[in-house]
Amino acid sequence: MSFFNHKHNGKFNTAPKADRTWGSVVFDSRLEMLIAQTILVAFKPEQIHIWRQFKFELIPTQREGGLPKGRLIFKERRMSPDFLIRNPENTRPDAYLVIDAKGMMLPDFVLRTAIFYWRYKHEIYCVKSPKDLLKVPWGTIGLQTDNEIFLNGRKRNERIRECNVTEQLSRFISPAV
Repeated sequence: MSFFNHKHNGKFNTAPKADRTWGSVVFDSRLEMLIAQTILVAFKPEQIHIWRQFKFELIPTQREGGLPKGRLIFKERRMSPDFLIRNPENTRPDAYLVIDAKGMMLPDFVLRTAIFYWRYKHEIYCVKSPKDLLKVPWGTIGLQTDNEIFLNGRKRNERIRECNVTEQLSRFISPAV
């Protein structure tokens, strides 16, 4: 199906739910689904912990006089990158990677990324294809990967077809709200 044949869902053209569903999980986009599949088949379950849509507070709620019941001046702003990845063996608190699948880079996202870096002193890695996962510094959290999975679409698709979808999707950790 061509990208241009999709119905207009909201602000951007997104793929139909059937095209962006893997197992029982409906992803925000086909790209996000492809990135999730690639990450999950590239690493063994004991190598990584992975969260989807983990919420980071960018700007806290501002109230008049700083009082909890004061008049609301500014509502909190949050950012939910697509994936948060940790190596369970690495105990450093800053040892995680934040990955966001972006088909289109908007000014709003650039601003949020800057605030995120200022607040958490951590970079968000934007990927537009599985090949872009090669640019993510997996070594900073102590992970070694098979680069062939990121580069070779045929090999990646074979591994995705061979894997147990339910088992792979159960690896996502639900974020604490």
